[in-house]
Amino acid sequence: MPTRETYYLKHIQRVRFDVPVFCEPLSVFLCPRSDAYGQVRTTRLDVSPAPASVRTTTDLAGNVGWHVTFRDLTLSLTVSATSVVERHSVEQSKWREDITSWGQLESHDRLARAYLDHRHVSEAARHEGSILHNQLTRGAEGTTPLRFLRSLTEELGQQYSWERQCVGTAVIRAPRSQAVVRGELPARIAARMKSLQMSPALSGTGKSVAVNQDVSGSGGSLRADEAVRRTIDRFTSAARLANVPTRVVAGYSLSDEVVESQLKTWAECYLGPAGWIGFDPCSGQVADSRYLAVATSSNFDTLRTVAGEFRGTAETPVWSTQIIVRRQ
Repeated sequence: MPTRETYYLKHIQRVRFDVPVFCEPLSVFLCPRSDAYGQVRTTRLDVSPAPASVRTTTDLAGNVGWHVTFRDLTLSLTVSATSVVERHSVEQSKWREDITSWGQLESHDRLARAYLDHRHVSEAARHEGSILHNQLTRGAEGTTPLRFLRSLTEELGQQYSWERQCVGTAVIRAPRSQAVVRGELPARIAARMKSLQMSPALSGTGKSVAVNQDVSGSGGSLRADEAVRRTIDRFTSAARLANVPTRVVAGYSLSDEVVESQLKTWAECYLGPAGWIGFDPCSGQVADSRYLAVATSSNFDTLRTVAGEFRGTAETPVWSTQIIVRRQ
């Protein structure tokens, strides 16, 4: 019978539980983050099985969170968290100059080493990223990193959309064998929607466990995550050439239409005092509070596979989530 321990973080002013967990080997970071749109009155963390240690942390941006260290991740680890949130406003602009700091617990030295390294990006992605970097910075005197990343995101979003249109209408099917690997989430979403764009995380071995994508009119089939990976690799390469630490993120994308939110892969860039900012080059937009990060890594090959589902929308006053992480 697994044991369960419950931890409380009470009366935190002006924080909102939007980014639930960051998964690293034997560790989970749970980071409520500052936000002007709501106040967390009580946050409860349930962990099963009981971890070796739990300690409260404060990141460089002043955000309070938990660092949970486990003895082993060979067994399934379930992290459940619930926040009672008082919402002041639900409006979100497409681009926010005052994007609130994302929780980050790494030192500046570690960031510089881990997230500026080009060795894990393919030669083709480095070449394409270099071309994009030169195009967007040529003659742009005084361009800030945020403006450069916005332009890069929009440019790649247009390229990604064009590539998808060229191969025809994509219909995602979730075979039973793959749905078991990912849990029932892909099958449930696929059953509700005629077509959708899905970008699941890749396994730690570098082999995709994503659902298959059948492309009508292309005379063959195409992996659903290949175009996503290629786009994010281009973004990562160009951002690192601009001396911006960048990492790959897997998680969930919230939707008002469906309760079960789809799996998603995007990128995050470290912008100094602004902290970690998410960018989705496949949609051409900044990854706002509707993007829930679960696993992070400097490259796709070491990005951990995450199985589980997220329930709830950004409009729910009592917000809860359960993430299940299994070691592959």
